[in-house]
Amino acid sequence: MHPHEESAALSIERRAQIEASLEQTRQRLVQLNHRTVTFVRNNPIPCAIGALALGYLVGRAAARRWLW
Repeated sequence: MHPHEESAALSIERRAQIEASLEQTRQRLVQLNHRTVTFVRNNPIPCAIGALALGYLVGRAAARRWLW
């Protein structure tokens, strides 16, 4: 086998590995999104309170940083 052909074969194999990894990552993200949406729909008030609290804390931290 010619060195160029070996390199091309390795590139094709590597591309297949990367595509499989990307598909697996996509599937995991779809599952995570579904779980998150379900959780928020089942617990809207605690999620809203948590979001407000987190926003407040981030705002306070940013304000302190910009004052120095």
